Amino acid sequence: MILDLGVTEKAIIPWLPKKLHEATEGRSLATNIELLKSNVQLASQIACDYCLLEKE
Repeated sequence: MILDLGVTEKAIIPWLPKKLHEATEGRSLATNIELLKSNVQLASQIACDYCLLEKE
């Protein structure tokens, strides 16, 4: 497991994309950017829906 590699729970976020980037020789960067965009879009939709619920 990752923790067996000496990676702490807090450090996993920067560690994993870096390892993927290295393993794919940089090809994972475009995928990571699209994933980030998708997460931002989902988070904004959740925030908007929550605001509508608060107004009811």
